[in-house]
Amino acid sequence: MVLDSLVAENEILKRSVKLREDKSAGTDGMFSRFLNAISAVTAAPVTMLFNQSLLEGSVPLTDWKLASVSPIFKRSRTLGENYV
Repeated sequence: MVLDSLVAENEILKRSVKLREDKSAGTDGMFSRFLNAISAVTAAPVTMLFNQSLLEGSVPLTDWKLASVSPIFKRSRTLGENYV
């Protein structure tokens, strides 16, 4: 499988320095302030990892498949359809 467009290192770097520093750490425990600080060093390996993942069509780590999801109510907390 060949993709027309892979992820560019400058795109990874551009997006990683835009991470909001007021957000909490992810499931890996890394804070965005730390990720911003090391982005110049990690941009190349992260680019290789993303591109390899796209080429193989798989996600390398089970942690990438996990998410912490919190329902946010709209009007009434008692109606299930408000948590869509």
